Amino acid sequence: MKKLILPVIFLLVLTEVVQSQSFFNDRHNRRFLLTGGAGVSTYYGDLNAPKDILDTELQFAFGIKFMVTPQIGIRSELQFYRIEGSDAIKAFPSTIEYRNLSFFANNKEWNIIGSYDILPAGSRYYQRPPIAPYVMAGIGLTWHRPKAEYQGKSYPLRQYKTEGVSYSPVTVVIPVGIGVKAKVGPYINVALEYGYRKTFTDYLDDVSNRYADPATITDPIGLALWDRGPEVGYEPKTGGERRGNPDKNDSYMILSAKVEYYIPANILNLSDIRRRPPGRRKPNRGFRLFGR
Repeated sequence: MKKLILPVIFLLVLTEVVQSQSFFNDRHNRRFLLTGGAGVSTYYGDLNAPKDILDTELQFAFGIKFMVTPQIGIRSELQFYRIEGSDAIKAFPSTIEYRNLSFFANNKEWNIIGSYDILPAGSRYYQRPPIAPYVMAGIGLTWHRPKAEYQGKSYPLRQYKTEGVSYSPVTVVIPVGIGVKAKVGPYINVALEYGYRKTFTDYLDDVSNRYADPATITDPIGLALWDRGPEVGYEPKTGGERRGNPDKNDSYMILSAKVEYYIPANILNLSDIRRRPPGRRKPNRGFRLFGR
């Protein structure tokens, strides 16, 4: 019980300090925001049907944002998202399902995205509108490592070269999207955002073109992952048969609920340093997290 006393006291004091701050007495504009959120991700590629748009997996992200103007912001975020696909769950049967291929991947994305709030805003952050739709676009990198389940274990597919090619585990992505955010407090916004990611790879799912020559795959696990059709009764493939569609790269979507928090402009008393005349000593006021 004694171990809980200090943390409880700290939380009570911190809460009191936060509540004691007067929003309308804040003399500095807050232009940096912490961002975070969670939602769902969906993959589009060779291992899903065109109408499998609701095959979602979990996603979460965190980052920082800078308001260049009251309506234009630039943010950088680190995304963690999962995608998966399988011939077995396609909405419409087709001969391509004879592959019996599947994959899943826990991927990361780092991005830099610019956003534009459609509604006009005041010169100060607290003069922002209560509801603000916005559009966004940017650039980023995604790290992808497709895996497959085989006999109760998961195996990274890239190392087995199932199509006889080597591909990079990192690719450029172009995020574009729309969103709407709501002001729920002086320093906090909540947002709902849809973002589509164009990629420059067709190997998010390890499927793109044609089966590799089986003679080039010496590992027995790699040979089993190369052709999964025999597991469900189909004839073994031969090298060079169609495996995917190389004419269209893979992509993915992220739909997320986000929270934005305006960081105090003088969190480290830097504003007091800027205002102090040269040669004048600054009184020792200590570290202030939420004060002016």
